[in-house]
Amino acid sequence: MLTLSLYGQYGTWRRSDKSVEVALPAFPGTVRSISAKTLSVEVHDENLMAFNCTKKTVWLDGDRKIKPDALKVGDLVIVEARKVPDGSLDAIYVRLQRPKDDKR
Repeated sequence: MLTLSLYGQYGTWRRSDKSVEVALPAFPGTVRSISAKTLSVEVHDENLMAFNCTKKTVWLDGDRKIKPDALKVGDLVIVEARKVPDGSLDAIYVRLQRPKDDKR
């Protein structure tokens, strides 16, 4: 069984039968398309990455939870994801990044 625990600003997955934590890889980039089930992000090396969005995906703006429709094409995000058995990536956390002077 997997449980989620927050460590600093990044989430980690912990197996309940073992005390091993696995850090999730983070992919910073720009939103290119978003739908109910997929998120397409252009990472900084100009590659396009597709992420599956599930009911377990957590959408954040700072420490505040937001709805997926708050994201727009062109927004800067950091997507923390894990690989699923079919080789695709499931988005676990999608964090909206704002400039430091933009207070919302």
